Amino acid sequence: CLNYDSDDTRRGRIIETALLDEWARLREPSLFERGPAITEAPVVVDGWRAARHDALAVLSDERVVVEAKTTRGWDAWGHDGTDQVPVYYAAQVAWQMSVLGVERADVIAYCPMDDGIRVYTMTRNEALERAIIARVSDWMERYVWQAEPVQPAPLPYRVVASRYGDGGEVATWIDPTDEDRAVALELKRVRADMDALELRAEAL
Repeated sequence: CLNYDSDDTRRGRIIETALLDEWARLREPSLFERGPAITEAPVVVDGWRAARHDALAVLSDERVVVEAKTTRGWDAWGHDGTDQVPVYYAAQVAWQMSVLGVERADVIAYCPMDDGIRVYTMTRNEALERAIIARVSDWMERYVWQAEPVQPAPLPYRVVASRYGDGGEVATWIDPTDEDRAVALELKRVRADMDALELRAEAL
């Protein structure tokens, strides 16, 4: 059973919920429903295309996908009210609109650096949608649906070892022990806490 309840995911749920509530306050939809949680089944069409949206709303009889995002800065974002979101979010939202069969999506984004909140509105682009579906379908055909899936190449340990060698010497690769894994997980948690504290310090 996978653990989806880490400090990062809990923090994400808190911020996401607050942003979605703010979007609902601003737009006053006639219907507002949260999407499936990470532990729940996603929406699936065509037997394979799946999406797990943050929320689905109705505005003036129009169904709208709503996504909540956080960002450390606005460099890749346009002005409030435009459709200029980072390309990876644009692709995600285009996929969601396709799966859910809706013509509009709103992305509400929060930046703790300036305590700013912006809302972006995207409309369905069927040409972009077809291109994304074709690309993903091709990948699925190659690596999932064929009789003998192609396995990814193993991690080139020699490259990693040479990167972390000491004084020009190539390091020796060893398999991790349970203690090593525990230390690595603790280090990950500590670094996440440090990032959160740094954001808080900059905001203050």
